[in-house]
Amino acid sequence: MVIFSQLRISDDGKKMYINFHVNSASYFKDVTLESVTVISALSDNGELQISETDCTPPTDNYIYKKVYEEGIKEDYIVLDSTILDEAFVNTDSQGEAKHEGATAKAAFLGESFSNNLYFVYVKCTIPEESLNPCVPCSSASAMTTLGVTFDESEFYQKVMQFTKDLGADCTIPKGFTDFILLWNAFKASVETEHYIPAVKYYQILFDKGIYSQSTNVSYNSSTGVINKPCGCHG
Repeated sequence: MVIFSQLRISDDGKKMYINFHVNSASYFKDVTLESVTVISALSDNGELQISETDCTPPTDNYIYKKVYEEGIKEDYIVLDSTILDEAFVNTDSQGEAKHEGATAKAAFLGESFSNNLYFVYVKCTIPEESLNPCVPCSSASAMTTLGVTFDESEFYQKVMQFTKDLGADCTIPKGFTDFILLWNAFKASVETEHYIPAVKYYQILFDKGIYSQSTNVSYNSSTGVINKPCGCHG
């Protein structure tokens, strides 16, 4: 339904780039954007905010939300974490503040986007009388597209550390195999829309959040080892 041309976080973690448009196929000609909502995988109190079964844009604990006027089919958004932080200074009685014609809500308390996994819900609308019978069944029923992003510089830094260790002693660092397997499990979870496992693997890979704390599986950045209860490291 919706295609993301760009969905990424800048290397310094300060900005999130979101560029998307309605699929240009002829049977989507009457489809327009209704809203976009950005949330983090976990809220500030550590609660999981993503669901495997419900693709409805959340009404609470969002970072950014925008409702579109009629007829809009594409948008390009740049979220600046420092601007969002400042926007929360002046809020109304519901704790909301306007930001570039949209709504920013004080669910984002960090100084950058580098410490979480983020989900972008793009909801579309189409007049019922305009629903083309050629629209694929899955597309006709799924009016919300969900995109996932995180600070990929974290991944780069960890891989470069492993590479540095490999060059130093010509042996494969302990934990590198685990890291590669977990990374591929994370990617597979995102690509197949299994978002709960994706959150779990992301947190274990980068040693943050409830899963890395509760499963006794964590990544030791100083040694390059993924610690597991079974005692094996690759």
